[in-house]
Amino acid sequence: MIARRVPLALALALLAGCGGDGKCGGGVQSKLSVWAEKERLIGAAFRLTGAEPGALWRVVVVHEGHITWRGKARVGEDGTLNVKRQMDDYPGADRVAVRAYGPGGATCTKALQLTSPPET
Repeated sequence: MIARRVPLALALALLAGCGGDGKCGGGVQSKLSVWAEKERLIGAAFRLTGAEPGALWRVVVVHEGHITWRGKARVGEDGTLNVKRQMDDYPGADRVAVRAYGPGGATCTKALQLTSPPET
């Protein structure tokens, strides 16, 4: 039972800290885009700019309270890091949150809600 609660607690903690103005400290900025795709899918793209080239960041993507992807991504030579993901489009609004952890304790968080148009 505890094993089931840990991922949910982590996902809720990630969502609670998300939002922000896109500034991560040290000149790094983040941006999150979420859009509807065809066939009941949504897309999400997270981008960091101004990060140290070659640095390794840990990234967590949360969709509707569930961790949909967790991994590491390396910053490109131009100082940008990009993560794109596809997820199921749930009925109603979809909330997507991303948290990225970089070197030296840098943390970036962003969250967006995509509202589905009413079906006719």
